[in-house]
Amino acid sequence: MALARLNRPGMLVYGGTIRSGSYKGEKLDIVSAFEALGKKYAGTISEEDYEGVIRNSIPGPGACGGMYTANTMASSMEAMGLVLPNSSSYPATHEGKKEECLAIGAAMKVLLEKNICPRDIMTRHAFENAMTVVMALGGSTNAVLHYLAIAHSAGVSFTLKDIQAISDRTPLIADLKPSGKYYMEDVLAIGAAMKVLLSGFFAISQGWFPASFMSNLPLNIFGILSNDLLLAIPFFTLMGAILEKCGLAEDMLDSMGQLFGPIRGGLGYSVIIVGFILGAITGTVAGQVIAMAMISLPVMMRYGYNMRYATGVLAASGTITQLVPPSLVLVVMADQLGRSVGDMYKGAWGPSLLQVIIFVAYTFFLTRIRPADLPGVPKEARTLNGWALWAKCLRGIIPSAILIFAVLGSMGGLPGIDTAVCTPTEAGAMGAVGAFVLAALHRRLNWEIIKEGMTGTMRITAMVVFILIGSRVFSLVFQGVDGGIWIEHMLSNLPGGQIGFLLVVNVFVFFLAFFLDFFEIAFIILPMLAPVADKMGIDMIWFGVLLCVNMQTSFMHPPFGFALFYLRGIADSLYKNGGIPRKIESKDIYLGSIPWVVLQLILVVVVIFVPQTVTVFLDKQEKVDLDQVQLEVPVDDFQEMPKLDDQKMIDDLFKEPDKK
Repeated sequence: MALARLNRPGMLVYGGTIRSGSYKGEKLDIVSAFEALGKKYAGTISEEDYEGVIRNSIPGPGACGGMYTANTMASSMEAMGLVLPNSSSYPATHEGKKEECLAIGAAMKVLLEKNICPRDIMTRHAFENAMTVVMALGGSTNAVLHYLAIAHSAGVSFTLKDIQAISDRTPLIADLKPSGKYYMEDVLAIGAAMKVLLSGFFAISQGWFPASFMSNLPLNIFGILSNDLLLAIPFFTLMGAILEKCGLAEDMLDSMGQLFGPIRGGLGYSVIIVGFILGAITGTVAGQVIAMAMISLPVMMRYGYNMRYATGVLAASGTITQLVPPSLVLVVMADQLGRSVGDMYKGAWGPSLLQVIIFVAYTFFLTRIRPADLPGVPKEARTLNGWALWAKCLRGIIPSAILIFAVLGSMGGLPGIDTAVCTPTEAGAMGAVGAFVLAALHRRLNWEIIKEGMTGTMRITAMVVFILIGSRVFSLVFQGVDGGIWIEHMLSNLPGGQIGFLLVVNVFVFFLAFFLDFFEIAFIILPMLAPVADKMGIDMIWFGVLLCVNMQTSFMHPPFGFALFYLRGIADSLYKNGGIPRKIESKDIYLGSIPWVVLQLILVVVVIFVPQTVTVFLDKQEKVDLDQVQLEVPVDDFQEMPKLDDQKMIDDLFKEPDKK
């Protein structure tokens, strides 16, 4: 009020909020002290705990830690522009508060040089911004009285009716003390008040974005974290992480390599088949590419395989895991499209098997036109023969097949199984237990593997959740500005109907995958495309599996072909350790991937034009012609209803009661 009346260049310095206290792991503030006193009088707290709360509830100087009057006015003054950014959320003892005090001098110098006075800043819009922040953060009601008085001092028309209008259109998006859970210092931890609120409220103030969408954001985020289906992700990730590290890949590659090695292209066939099997039980591209390259690359170089074929088949076979159930991508697709995970898995089996056939056919074709590039391994190089070799192969395949059948069959994810006895989450938990059992059977289960597996699972799960939260914010904003309608109008009028739509979408996703990870595409792009596809009558399982086939290429093409990076790294390690005789050029890795990307794109085209590759294993839906449905009811069961005299009923209703 004084700044407004004097109208001289000036700014406010807020002393800062108090830090929260802590006792026995529980956050405390000044209210905790009052509550502890009440508990003491009620006899529900011990003397020791009472003293502990009292001594720790106010650990230092500062204003009350919640959204009380001081923090309410400080945060809204920040929106008005009378204090430096982040002033309201720095605790009094924070290093940032000291830096703010030092920076205020430089800011005052600018105000004096340019003669910027408080009333130049304290406009009606500034008061509206300040009250919007008060309402959004759940500030003190005292702010109403204060801002009416401040506006009067500044000569700005600002009434109770204006404040009520702001309250009506502004959602409460914070859960701050005293009625909520968090403290003002927590606002600083997530980026401070202005960074969090500026963009959203600016869009609302301009009329671009409905306020109701922002109020729905907390519910959307809670919906993500309470989604039971997404619990399957950490279970399947842990299953893959344990199997990746237990030596299963090495054993299978060694036995398959010896089995197929003597025929031309035999090592290539073994890599493709093992890649398919591992994809069904591990689900991790990195682990597959690294494990297969460690074992197969030195052998391929030793027997004269073409370097570009060797690097290409290793990278491509590792990416099969993105399509083969129980792929994490398919779980995410099912969640985003609102379809059953079991149906999504059934739909993916056709393209998965077709991809293996295409890879094998390409290898066979090369053995016929360039036999010197894919030579057979001499039989003398085998260390196992006969039943011993077959036994080693079966020792890796049979337990893996049992695990696949148990996990996928229990959730209805295998062709021919129509009934699911487990949810995806329960099947994932069973798969994780099965992975521990397999690791124990291979005598590789130890604390180090368990620790690494859990650490990797934690990182991937956290990454997925944060991408989901960010994508949900993006989706809300996109829908709030009618982006969904724009996308629908743009894509639904493409020439060629469904086929034209699918071709354009897949070209778009293919190039988008040059820069975005498959999780980002699934969480951000898919929600924009799926409603249009659904309205055009496209089967959602077909659509989801098709995009999954397409997104495999993201691991194989530059600039972020992660499978190529993994291969580059393991090749360098092998060369430095003497595992391979010469260094592998990056040119060979990138050029070697091109034919396999083309093969993957051929599969995309096949799935577009032959949807039966996806739908062949799905449960057939019974079509019912509603026009032909007849309901026959015996006429004899009905008794003739008595005719009602409407006028008599009305007269009886309003007639005067008999007077006695």
